[in-house]
Amino acid sequence: VTTINTDYYLSSLPLDIELAVKAVRQHWHIENQQHWVLDVTFREDCSRIGDRENAKKMALFRRIVLNLLEQHPLKASKPTKIRKAAWNGDFRSEIFFG
Repeated sequence: VTTINTDYYLSSLPLDIELAVKAVRQHWHIENQQHWVLDVTFREDCSRIGDRENAKKMALFRRIVLNLLEQHPLKASKPTKIRKAAWNGDFRSEIFFG
């Protein structure tokens, strides 16, 4: 059995179909890539936060931390930076405050 996922997009703008398809694919590529990084780095899929509002807040916090980790100049993986920040308050402050 083959399943085809069909997404629908609405716009009042006149669009070139090929350009619109490219834009949608690029958007979802970025979304999927970010989701993968969040899951690998923070094990986001294993989160057991039951309250929807708290889950949204935690997801936002994870994205902020991910951006801060990416901006930090240390040449190390994100999980390594997280462990170092957990063990070292000065490093943690450096990540958050520069």
